[in-house]
Amino acid sequence: MKVVLLKSTKLGEVLPADEAFGKTMMAKFLHALENKNNLPDCIICYTKGIKNAVKGSDTALSLEALQSAGTKILLCASCMDYYKLAPENMVGTLSNMAEIVETLTHCDQVIVP
Repeated sequence: MKVVLLKSTKLGEVLPADEAFGKTMMAKFLHALENKNNLPDCIICYTKGIKNAVKGSDTALSLEALQSAGTKILLCASCMDYYKLAPENMVGTLSNMAEIVETLTHCDQVIVP
C-alpha cells in the first residue's frame, strides 16, 4: 500500500517570502499525481496539510479527482477542529489519529512531499 502524507500546504520547505510559490508547487504536485497510472491507495491530511482538502482550492480539486479514482482521503478530525474547518467544506473522510497510525504502520511506502 502506498500512502501520501500531506502535513503542509506547501511543497517542501520555503522561506516565508516564497510561501505562495510553495503552495503553487503543492497544487502542481497533486495535479501531477492525479495523472499517474499508479495512484496512491491513501492520502492523509493532518496538521496544516488539512487545508489542502478545503473545497474550492486548487489542491482540493486534485484530491477530488484522486478520490473519484479510488484513492482514500483521510482527514484528521482534531486538525479540522483546531483550524475550525467544517466537514461539509472538505474533500475526504473524517478520521482520527488511531486510524492514521494504523494506516501508516501497515503501508509499504510513505511519500511526504
